[in-house]
Amino acid sequence: MLTLKTNILCQSPRLDFRPGRGVYDLQIKNTSYNRDNGRFECRIKAKGTGADVHQEFYNVTVLTAPHPPMVTPGNIAVATEEKPLELTCSSIGGSPDPMITWFREGSNVPLQSYALKGGSKNHYTNATLQILPRRADDGAKYKCVVWNRAMPEGHSLETSVALNVNFKSASKVHLAGSQNVAHSGHKGQQASRDPTTCPRRLTTIEFRAHRNGLQAKNDY
Repeated sequence: MLTLKTNILCQSPRLDFRPGRGVYDLQIKNTSYNRDNGRFECRIKAKGTGADVHQEFYNVTVLTAPHPPMVTPGNIAVATEEKPLELTCSSIGGSPDPMITWFREGSNVPLQSYALKGGSKNHYTNATLQILPRRADDGAKYKCVVWNRAMPEGHSLETSVALNVNFKSASKVHLAGSQNVAHSGHKGQQASRDPTTCPRRLTTIEFRAHRNGLQAKNDY
């Protein structure tokens, strides 16, 4: 006796049962993910007792292409120098779960990331890239590539994220001790910013001048 058990009760599978020829085939036509994706089980039972003589299990994957990926925290990621940052690429709708790979733009070497599979086309598959941004990474771009075997050969889906790295500038004040300049009726020492500093990262420069025992403070 041959028993067929599927994950979902339906009329789609058709059994080609010809024991004399050793044919015990299950045919599935017009496949549907919701109906046919899953595990199929075949058992051979002994007559009379109904005991299992042999059994086989088959996992059927109905192919569906994934949706375009999304990146968290967004396509422009604001980061702080030397502070760890996570970039997460997510895709849904793929069967099997898609492969998600991170690259730095300009390089074909895959970056190591932590993957979390969705297990179903109705759940997101994620790949999280952890980086430690440095000043040189300001403006760098990272690319996320998504693929599964439901897609045509040579095709993939991708998106990218650009880093905006905030960093501290080493601002300097040069004092010309022998040169006095007039400033709002007071005398003080001349100050100038180091041209090598980064203006957009500059916050405040304090200039203090002492005259007649009093201290005057100016912010630039």
